[in-house]
Amino acid sequence: NKQNVSREEAFQCIKFAVENSDLRTKLPLILWGYHGVGKTEIVKQAANELGYNLVVLHLATQDIIDLIGRPITKISAGGVDVQEWSVPSWLQNALEQTKETGKPNIFFLDEFNRGPRLVLASMLPFLIEGILHTHRIGPKDAVLAAANPATENYEVNELTDKALLNRLGHVVLKPTVQEYIGYLKTIGMDKWTINVVKENSEFAKIPDIELSFDVEPSRRSIVNVMNCIGKKPGAWIKKNAGIVINSYLGEDFRLKWMESYSTGNKSITLEMIQDYDSYADEILDILSTEIDGQKTVRIDILNKSTELIKQHIKDNNNVTIKDIDYIVKFFNTEIVPVEAVESFFATNKEIKDCMFDMESNIKLGEFFAKKNIFCNADSDY
Repeated sequence: NKQNVSREEAFQCIKFAVENSDLRTKLPLILWGYHGVGKTEIVKQAANELGYNLVVLHLATQDIIDLIGRPITKISAGGVDVQEWSVPSWLQNALEQTKETGKPNIFFLDEFNRGPRLVLASMLPFLIEGILHTHRIGPKDAVLAAANPATENYEVNELTDKALLNRLGHVVLKPTVQEYIGYLKTIGMDKWTINVVKENSEFAKIPDIELSFDVEPSRRSIVNVMNCIGKKPGAWIKKNAGIVINSYLGEDFRLKWMESYSTGNKSITLEMIQDYDSYADEILDILSTEIDGQKTVRIDILNKSTELIKQHIKDNNNVTIKDIDYIVKFFNTEIVPVEAVESFFATNKEIKDCMFDMESNIKLGEFFAKKNIFCNADSDY
């Protein structure tokens, strides 16, 4: 099941959900998993590392009054009785905690699918916008949940409401054996126990969980999730986009989007080259392709990139030391072949003219030496 993820992958999904929740839209995520796999611990870790307060609501022990507060009657300015709702203690405590610490909150809905039906129904606007009846959580507050799978081992309510399911990202937490061993080390477990687990991985094995529903995209989820992912740098997309998209929009959407991204997002702009230090990883990612398991350069993209540099130099009829700096960094990208470097410098008059500038000459000389390009009196460059 593609929703089964390691602890590290789950953490990246949680981080995405928390950091991209705002006043207009929340990106709630539910962690599915057997008891003892660390659902609560990973949420605590996320709150600590991301700088959030953690507010835990055990839905199995809540009723609707606990969540929305008790009704109170007030007299309006016109003398009319108006029914309002008192602020529930969990929300008041969270508001005071934010005021005291200056940190937003992660509201963690534990035992989500053990909550009474009426409580689960009230969660829909809370998941979407952070609104519960007349109450609203903070603009940067995020909502996470945890649930046990609907199997014979657990007495839980099976979630069937499509509207509710489509508001959630779904991650089945399945830490690897290595992650479990790492956890044992952090809590100071003795070396003999750790060795037993290392040598007998079946003791720490967690069965796969097959969700009873398919994770599918909706118009709302496509807008909310992909609007955030589309703004991420290429290195993040390469590492994390797949698992995040899979959690919110399902496997089929993930495959189609990643294919579209890999074939349609392969371009390097002049601005990226000029700010090479900021875009180094993304430039390498775009320039790279794999043939027979070996990373090699996309010649078509490299040629387009060098033409952008040449055109910029031609338009300005000048090469500055800043130009030399980013040009050297770009051509020093690990997969750019020496032949491409030689061709660029040999066919560009403005570049050859700039060699008469001492500072540029020194920088280029160091670069040529690193690339094992040797200039002599008969050289074209």
